[in-house]
This record gives sequence, C-alpha cells and structure tokens, in this order.
Amino acid sequence: MTAPEEREMLRVEKVSVDFGAFRALTDVSLTVGPGEVVGVIGPNGAGKSTLVNALSGVVAPSAGSVLLRGRALGRARPVRRARLGLVRTFQTAQLFGSLTVRSNIDLARRGSARADLVDAATELLRLDPVLDLAADRLSGGQRKLVEFVRALAARPEVLLLDEPVAGVPMHDRVRVLDLIRRHLADSRGSVVLIEHDMEFVSSVCDRIYVMNAGAVIAQGTWADISSDPAVLEAYLGSAPTAPTAPTGAEN
Repeated sequence: MTAPEEREMLRVEKVSVDFGAFRALTDVSLTVGPGEVVGVIGPNGAGKSTLVNALSGVVAPSAGSVLLRGRALGRARPVRRARLGLVRTFQTAQLFGSLTVRSNIDLARRGSARADLVDAATELLRLDPVLDLAADRLSGGQRKLVEFVRALAARPEVLLLDEPVAGVPMHDRVRVLDLIRRHLADSRGSVVLIEHDMEFVSSVCDRIYVMNAGAVIAQGTWADISSDPAVLEAYLGSAPTAPTAPTGAEN
C-alpha cells in the first residue's frame, strides 16, 4: 500500500513564520495531490504571500516543514527548490529588465522540452510581437504574462502562482486559465494558486484553503468554503452572504 505522502506532490506541515516578535504564519498545513489545482485565498494581510515565500525558500519557516514528493526541503534555497521542480511566480513580476522577453523565457527552458506548450503560450497570450523587446519596456500586465510563460517553460512539478492575473485584462485571464489546464494535462504536475479574483479561483481550483490572520480557517471545494461561517466572517464580518464568483470583472 502506498503511503499517503507518496501520493502527494506537496505537503506543508504546521509551518509558522516569525518576523521578529510578529508571527506572520501559525501552524499552516496543506496538501496538494498530483494533477490538482489548490487555491489559497483570504483577505489582504491573511498571510498568503508569506506562505508562498516560505514554500519557495524566500523566507525560512520558524517551525514546520515543506515536503516535495515526500522529500523534506529543509533550508534549500529558491534556486535549489526550482531545480527540484518547485517553481513560482511573484505578485510583482520578477524579470531581467535588460534582457529580451525571449531571453527571459529561454533562461527557464530545459533543452527543447515543452517547446510546443511554450510556443502556444506566447502566441495565445499575444507575446510574439514583443519577444525581442527588453522586458523593462513591457506593461505590468505583460510582465505578469511573461513570468507565467517562463514558469511553464521550467517544467515545474509544483507551480506556485502568486496572483497571476492581477493587472491582466479579462480576455487574457481566460487564456491563462486555459494554459494552466494544458500544463496539467501535459505534465501531470500540480498548481498552488494565490488569487483575489474569485471567478478565476472557482473556475480552476479543485480545492481551496482559506487563510485569515496567518492561519488556515477553512478548506474544501468552492461550495464548501463559500458557505462556511468562518469564511463569511473573515471576508464580510457578520454579513450573511459568501464571497461570490462574479459573472464578470474589470480589465
């Protein structure tokens, strides 16, 4: 019989993060299975990005552990984690501004692997016309898309997406959604998604963890968490309605 952790792509066990006297995360635990898209949502200041920073090695947990395919990552630095298959994007895209878009993407490629998906992504997201421009000449939304394509090019086993469609026009959000699904079909990997766009979250996530004040307060499907009293309290005080997946969103 296969042990549960061997069936998991990512396991987070009671991770806490302290910044001096301030505790940013408290005993956060979650699991991500093969082929899953797991969302992490919560109001501003809930600790979502701190969690991604702890998973990717940008900050060191004060307690707890992160396991990738059952392997404890310990104090492994971000580059080492990326080589092991744990790849991330950032709230504010981190590109090499003086390099071209093409060069930024090529830095993550492993030979010719995933060429078809990456080429499709650049075409679908309308990045072909800017491939030979320096990255620092792009808009904020374009930079987010380039970073997303670069992450796909790295062939991640677990892809951590920190607000991938923030600042991205609505028509491109739909294309990012399609590319996430293509990535999963192509790689059998998994995705952890941090996002405020509830329509996007409800469309793509298999399970969702809700955070508030540095802790997980609920988990389950969209139907589960959208009617959970703790979630309603975190988002809306004592209001009787759930965080909704809107029918449209501003560009």
